[in-house]
Formats: sequence, C-alpha cells, structure tokens
Amino acid sequence: MELIQKSEYSVNLESFVFTNFLSNSSSDIYPRAECNSKKMKTRTDKTIPIIIISYGLFFILPLFINLSFKLTPFSVIWLSFGTFTILFGLWKIETFELKENKLLKTNFSGLFQLTINLESMVRYDKKVIDTSHFNNPFNIVRLFSNDKKYLIFRRITIITDKGSKMKLDERTIKTEDFNKLYTKIKSKKNKRTN
Repeated sequence: MELIQKSEYSVNLESFVFTNFLSNSSSDIYPRAECNSKKMKTRTDKTIPIIIISYGLFFILPLFINLSFKLTPFSVIWLSFGTFTILFGLWKIETFELKENKLLKTNFSGLFQLTINLESMVRYDKKVIDTSHFNNPFNIVRLFSNDKKYLIFRRITIITDKGSKMKLDERTIKTEDFNKLYTKIKSKKNKRTN
C-alpha cells in the first residue's frame, strides 16, 4: 500500500512540475525548479567556436591533402598555428553554472574549471565591443548567422577581492542565459554594496 502511495505522489509531483513548466512564458527557458536564485546553468552557443575550429582546419587540411607532405620548418610552424587555432576554438566552448554564491566556469568540455565566490566580488566591468567594421576577418560569421550578437557583443569581467578574474563572453553563451546570468551578477553586486 505504501508503494502505491509513493508512486501516486511521484506521478502527482511530475504532473505538477510539467504543468508549471507549461505555464511559463515561451521566453522562459528553464523550468521553475532550475530558475531559482540559487542555481542556474547556461547553455553553450557553439557558433564562434565552430568558426575558429574551421579556420584551424583551413590551415591544416592543405598539408594533409598534399600526399608528398614533408616536415619543413615552415610546415611545422603552419601546422602548429592550425593546431593552436583548433585548440583555442575548443577552449571557447564554455559553460557557466551558478550554485548558491559560487560561479563555476568550465572550458574544454569540463577539463578546465574556474570557480569564484560572488560574495567576494569587488566589481564587475561590462564592455560592449563592436567588431562589425568591414576589415574584420571574422565577418565570415555573417555566413553562418544573421544575429548581430557575434559582431556587437557584451563582455563582463568579474573581479574578486583576492584578485581573481572571470570573463563572460556573450558570443559563447545563449543570449537569454547571458541576460539571466548578468541580472544575477548585478543583484549580487547590489546586495554587496548595500
């Protein structure tokens, strides 16, 4: 009898969560359980990392297509540049997770992690960077997306009292998630100054 009651409770709870999820507006991307002030995880925007990795492959693939490939000093430098470009593209695949007052940044598919305590935040700097000028070599992003956030974007640098820094780049996070995270960072800063 207890087992049936537990399963009914589980079903009721699941339908309650599902109903609350459906009642959210379409712009709300998290269920209410995930959208509380204590926990949040961002989704990765992989457009810029894919472009950077494509640039790296552009440098490497011609060397492998040529079957009479010999390692000369120039080809080693060329291959190294392409490899570092690909690794940088993989590095830019980053996620942010807010748990309580700790902000966790993971790069390279979770291999590297940086955690800062938002209660020890001294300040944050927000810059709007405009790279939409004609001479920008990354204007190739227009072939992949019409979204202006890749050329005119926000970058936030959080500085703590211990001198630790963490950068958040709008191009590598979904815009809705970036806005929510920025709001939470502002609220933590306002609580600290009050």
